[in-house]
Amino acid sequence: MPDIAWNKAVWNRDYAWPQDGDEWSQQAEFCGIPYDRWKDQLRRIFMVPYLRPEAVVLEIGPGHGRWSSMIPSKVSLLHLVDLSSSCIDFCKKRLAGHQNVRYHVNDGRTLSMIDRSSIDFVWSFDTFVHIEEPEVRSYARELHRVMKPQSMGVIHHPGHPNPQQRANGMRSGLDSRLFGTILAENGLHLIRQTGEWEGGCNMKMTGDEITVFARP
Repeated sequence: MPDIAWNKAVWNRDYAWPQDGDEWSQQAEFCGIPYDRWKDQLRRIFMVPYLRPEAVVLEIGPGHGRWSSMIPSKVSLLHLVDLSSSCIDFCKKRLAGHQNVRYHVNDGRTLSMIDRSSIDFVWSFDTFVHIEEPEVRSYARELHRVMKPQSMGVIHHPGHPNPQQRANGMRSGLDSRLFGTILAENGLHLIRQTGEWEGGCNMKMTGDEITVFARP
C-alpha cells in the first residue's frame, strides 16, 4: 500500500531517478509512438491550454521536474509541492534559471503553504496514482481552499487498479468513480475523465485515467 511513509521512503531515498522521470516511457511504447511525441501531445492537450501569462500554477508531486520545466516560461508564478525534500532540492537546481518558481516540502496531504483562492491551474501527473484515499480526500479539501473560482485542474490517477499493481505499491486503491466522487464532495466540478487522447495515445497499459476538473 503506497501510504505516506512508503512514498517518502521510495521517492526521497530509494528510487534512483535514472532519467529524472523520463524513464517512464512504457505508456508511449505500448501505444507504439515515440516517447517525445507522446509527452508533447499530453502536454499540448492537458497542460498548455491552461498556462496563461498571468496564471499562478500549482504542481503537486513534481519529482525531478519531468513536467515542471515546461511551465515557468509560460506563467506568472509556479508553486512546486512535494513530500520529498530531495526532489524539491533537485527541482531547485533544474529550474535555477527561473525566478518565478516557489518550492515547498509538504506532509503528503495538505497545502498549508499555499494561500486561499490563489491558484489558477493545478497540475499533477504520476503522483496521485500513488496516493491513497484518506490523503486524496485531504488534498481535495485543500484544492477547494487554494483554487480561485473558475480555476481548472488536471490530475492523473488510477482508473482501475489491479491486484498486482496494489501488491507492489505502484497504484493506490482509488478508481475513477471514487476519485470523481471525492472531488464532488469537496465542491469541485468534474468536467471529464479519460484514458486516451488524439494520435493513438492512451493509458490502457496501466488502466490509469486523467481527470479534468474545475473549482466553480
